[in-house]
Order: sequence, then C-alpha cells, then structure tokens
Amino acid sequence: MRGTIDNSVLSETASPRMDRACSVLLRTLFVVSFLHALFVMAIGTSQPLLDHHSFRQTQTAVASYWMLHGSSWIAYETPTLGAPWSAPFEFPTFQWLAAIIAWFGVPLDMAGRALSFVFFLAALWPLRILFRELRLSSESYLATAALFLASPMYLFWGRAFLIESCALFFALFWLALLARYLNQRNWRVAVAAIAMGALATTTKSTTFPAFAVLGGAGFVWAILRERQAGRPLADLARLTAACAAIALIPLAIGLVWVDYSDRLKEMNEFASHLTSKRMAWWNFGDLSQRLSRTLWIETLIERVMPELLGRLWPLAIGALVAAAFDRCNFALVAAFTIAFLLPFVTFTNLHIVHNYYQVANGLLLLIAIGIGLGTLLAGRAAPLALFALVAVTAGQIVYFQKTAMPIITWDYGNNRLWRISRVVQANTTPDQGIIIIGDPWSSVLPYYTERKTFSLAEPFPAEQVGRVFDDPGKFLGGLALGGIVYCADRLAIYTKTAPLIEEFVRGRQVLGEYEGCQFLAPTR
Repeated sequence: MRGTIDNSVLSETASPRMDRACSVLLRTLFVVSFLHALFVMAIGTSQPLLDHHSFRQTQTAVASYWMLHGSSWIAYETPTLGAPWSAPFEFPTFQWLAAIIAWFGVPLDMAGRALSFVFFLAALWPLRILFRELRLSSESYLATAALFLASPMYLFWGRAFLIESCALFFALFWLALLARYLNQRNWRVAVAAIAMGALATTTKSTTFPAFAVLGGAGFVWAILRERQAGRPLADLARLTAACAAIALIPLAIGLVWVDYSDRLKEMNEFASHLTSKRMAWWNFGDLSQRLSRTLWIETLIERVMPELLGRLWPLAIGALVAAAFDRCNFALVAAFTIAFLLPFVTFTNLHIVHNYYQVANGLLLLIAIGIGLGTLLAGRAAPLALFALVAVTAGQIVYFQKTAMPIITWDYGNNRLWRISRVVQANTTPDQGIIIIGDPWSSVLPYYTERKTFSLAEPFPAEQVGRVFDDPGKFLGGLALGGIVYCADRLAIYTKTAPLIEEFVRGRQVLGEYEGCQFLAPTR
C-alpha cells in the first residue's frame, strides 16, 4: 500500500514511460551491484584470516577446526584460555555449517568466508518477503537491495569468517515471517518464525533486539487495526498469544543458551570472567558513552555512515526526509530508523570498539532509505531519486575499492603471527600444548598452529599466572608443554605479571623468531 503524497512537487505520478525507464535502471543497478559483490567474493577467498578483527574471525574458525578434530559440537572448544577448553559464546550454528563444508574437502578459511557470503546474499530473500508483506513497492525493494549489495560494510564483513551475516539472515527472516503471520494468521508461518527467531537469538544475541522492537511495533499496529475493525476480544487474545509465542519463545531459548554457556565458562578459572554478568559493562557501556562525542560523531557519523553508504551518504539520508511527505510510509521509515539507532544506545561499548557489529543493524537504515527512495520514485521526483541512488551506489563501490580492497588483496605471508605459527607447527606435535605471551585474547595462534593453548592476558592475577608457570601441564589439560610463543615487544601490557614472565622465559633456547616474536623451548 503506497501512501498519498501531499507535496505538490511529488504529488503527480511519473509517466508510464518514466516508470518503464525507472524499472529498467533499477534492475540494471541491482544486477551491477550483485555482480560486483560476486567479484569481491572471488578475490582473496584463500587469504588467511589476518585482516580486520582477526582475533574474532579466528575465534569462530578455531571452533569449527576442533569440531572436525574431536571437540563436542555443542560444548565446543575454543582452546585459547587453557583447559577445560570449552568457553562458548554463541550457539555454533555457523561453526557447524562451516565445519560440514570443510569436511567435504574445502579449506576451512575458504569454507567460512563462502558461508558468510552466502548468508549475506541470502538475506535478499527475507528482505523481499518483508517488503511484500509491508505492501512496499518493488522500486523500494530494488533500491534497498542495490544499496545493501554495494555497501562497503556488508561487502567486507560479508566475506569474513564471522557469524554476523548468519545472525542477520535469521533475524531478518524472523521479522519477515512475523509480518506474514500478521497478514495471514497461518500457524505454520508462526512455527517457522519461532524457529528463525530461536536461531537468531542463539547465533548472536545482540543482533535480535532491534528486530524484536520492530516486531513489537508491528504487533501494536496489528492490534490497533483489529480494534478499529471491531474484532471480538477472543480474536485479539489469540493474536496476542501467537505474537507473544513468536517473540518470547526465541528469547527464552536464547537465555537458556546464555545460561548454559556461562556455566561452561565458569568451569575454567581463566574464562569465568567472560560470563554474561561479568561482561555486562563491556557489552552495554555506560551513560557517559551514550552521551559522548565518541559515539555520535566519531563512531556513527565519521565511521559507520561512510562504511555503510560511502562518502555520499548525505544524499541517501535525503531520501529519509522525502518520506516525511508520505503519510503512509512515514511511520515505517521512522520505525526502521529508530531500530537502526537502538543498538548504539543499548550495546554502546561494543559498537564503539567493533566496527563489524553494525552488520546487525545497518540494513535497517538501508531499508528506511529504500522506502524513502520508493516514495520519490513514485512521483515527479523520480529522476532526482534515480540520480541520488546511482550516485550513492557508485560512491559505495568507489569507497570500498579505496579502503577495503587493499586489505583484501594484501600479502599476509609476512604477518609475524602467521610466520611464528609455521615455526610452532614445525617444532611441535598435536599432542603438545603451547603457552602464548604477547597476543592476549586472540585465537590467531591457536587456530593457525592447530595446537591447544593458554594465552596469557593482563587481567589474570599474578598468583594464578604463577601456578600456570609452575605446572603448565595442569592448565593444558594434561598435554606436554611444546613451547612458548613470546612477543617481547608486548611485555609492557603485562603490568602486574611482567616480572613472572621475564623469569619464566629466561634462559630458554630460541627455536625460531620473526619480527620480535620468538618460539622458545619448553625447558631450559
């Protein structure tokens, strides 16, 4: 259902000839964006996971690796913080699928990248369903899809070994199915929505809330519509119960998984501080951050907007202003824009620190922009809207080529962690464990050495660290110590345990080194 536009500049509809030209140009732009996305994916698929946020990409990959080498597929292992090795965060939907693909002979790095990219492209399916259920025009959908496919943010992270595009796909599908249920009241659709919601909340819990808010708004709108139609209270009660089930069952399943994963973390004294309760500030931040220039200017305006829409992003935002003249679509544009902003004030610190977190909500702003562009394309302003869309999309591609393509095509063969991992592999066996000093929290070395490890981090108390150094085998699950990766130039980060570290590494033979990182013998 397309709204009535009151502004005189927009009120007259475009001519049939203009409609045809608009349709052809939109489809052409969609195809160009799609082909460019395929081109991006074809480049560097075999690159090691050493580009942006390599610590998180390898954390996802190392879980898949150990699933293929004896780990539980539920209490999966991420052997970075010593034994016991299981310290899960998300439910391993993505890791399962990546491991299955790799089991058929595809290199694991490539399997994860390809899987992430498939979910990125597959999001177009529930996006189309959502637009149909919201009675939005095909022009709005094509504009949104072109912006999505050309977005530097989605192009880059869509090819990363991360769960982001997977969680986005499930959350978007949940919202699309909820919208379909509100229109059709089909119990099969409700069941499918619950399944998608459960996958969304467990795959990545921080992705779902913005979509849940949109779903709640849709429910309220449906209830108001039913009351205006004079529906009996029994019908309203059934609708409320169904929508509650569609929303609350996935949330309950997500909470069960969080509780289970926290219990596993608590079994490891070095992972116990990673439980949801102890990570609350890291996840949510504080009020000062929510009111800070760092969030609204440096993060949202200076980083997120160009990464999502390129340097010409103000042109795209202009489409949101156009929606103010459309009485029907204004509420939708406002809802999607608010839902886009909501994660910034909810998971504030995460969005400031990690630039891949916006994969969860960036699409919501693109949808709002697409609806605004659809408003313009329906009237006399269609040429202006087409110009803005083409300019922004071209700007997205140029921005990606300048900022991200060098990262994708970079030669990581001289990365020091990559090089030292080769040294570790050459001097150890799989039944030996490794202690890592100088690369805290990262799974790069655990993944590429294919060894179980204890990675020393600064927050660990000196008393605990001393016990690890006195009896490494106890904290390596009974594995013999195969050696120590020691990056001396990072010693300064260990303000409390530096003396213990210096004593622990003193007098050990250097089995190999590269650019400040050494691999030391297990014994003096």
